[in-house]
Amino acid sequence: MEIKVVRQILEWNEDCHKEVQEELNENNVKMINIMGSPGAGKTTFILNLIDELKEMGLNVAVIEGDIEGTIDAKKIQDKGIPVVQLNTKGACHIEAMSIKNIIHEFNLNDLDLIIVENIGNLVCPAEFDIGEVVKVALLSIPEGDDKVVKYPLMFSKADALILTKYDMIK
Repeated sequence: MEIKVVRQILEWNEDCHKEVQEELNENNVKMINIMGSPGAGKTTFILNLIDELKEMGLNVAVIEGDIEGTIDAKKIQDKGIPVVQLNTKGACHIEAMSIKNIIHEFNLNDLDLIIVENIGNLVCPAEFDIGEVVKVALLSIPEGDDKVVKYPLMFSKADALILTKYDMIK
């Protein structure tokens, strides 16, 4: 007898991912998933992106994923952006069920876009669709040029790659 735990988890997550997408589509809201290692600059990127999106007249909310704490969520809240902190208590990624439960914290009728800052990790977040229409991977230059080779799933699943901390190039 063979037990395929990973496959079962991914199948369950895929069903939930589709439910999240349907609900967002019904409300004409898009969601993007920002992924990268700890310290890659995900929060800084999101804060700058929020400024650009606000100038375009778009209404944005953020789901801030961390293992613990509210440091980044407070930075986003200080910009006047609706934010929900998702603490995973040790889980290395966000799953679609968490998003499904959280999106009701926002008034979807007032939003154009939800930005999800996934847990800082180059392994697990890429495996789990969460209802997003775009996956964005951030890669920090000081992390080294070997990350794409060491963590191929993250970079092959990403729809876009943002290089950060490029001012550190010698």
